[in-house]
Amino acid sequence: MGSKQQYTVWVHNSRSCRGSVYSCPRSLSLHFPSEEEITIAGYQVHKGGVRLSLPQTVRNVFLERLVDYILVKSTFGFSLAWDGGSGVYVRMTEEHKGHACGLCGNYNDDGSDDLTTSSNVQTEDVADFGNSWVVQLPQERRCRSVEEEFPSPCTSESRMDDAIEKCSALLFFPFLSCHENIDPNPYVASCVSDLCV
Repeated sequence: MGSKQQYTVWVHNSRSCRGSVYSCPRSLSLHFPSEEEITIAGYQVHKGGVRLSLPQTVRNVFLERLVDYILVKSTFGFSLAWDGGSGVYVRMTEEHKGHACGLCGNYNDDGSDDLTTSSNVQTEDVADFGNSWVVQLPQERRCRSVEEEFPSPCTSESRMDDAIEKCSALLFFPFLSCHENIDPNPYVASCVSDLCV
């Protein structure tokens, strides 16, 4: 991002998880320039190994707990909501357009190039894309690569049918008017996956 504020968000998947990858506990690490790592696990926030009481301001970043979310807001146009388990929602202002990279895409209004690997190669292979963004930490054992054909979270046809029935609501009113600007299919697929979990 050149002279603009740079930051990194890492999502940590638990290596000790024995169940489905869809239900493994996760945590976050936030990295800001000239600042110690901020970690969020569940609803606990630590900076430099010390637990922070919320709300808290760390330089240009404000952290608070609001109902079932940890909210992170910056003065440089970046905000994040964490549900304490596995859902992380990132929002950036227009000044970040085209400067982002990673699992959330590059934020350039062209969804066709969002599957760009960490080595700046476009791919159609979701597993290659995801595996390219794995960060290997020295104190942790190596993370297994995701197989090209990873299993669906919908283990039975009846669960999938039920999820499809519920998620197809995104295809009708009041969302219908959005379809000329936003393809609903990826959202329906994500909804089905989430409900099956």
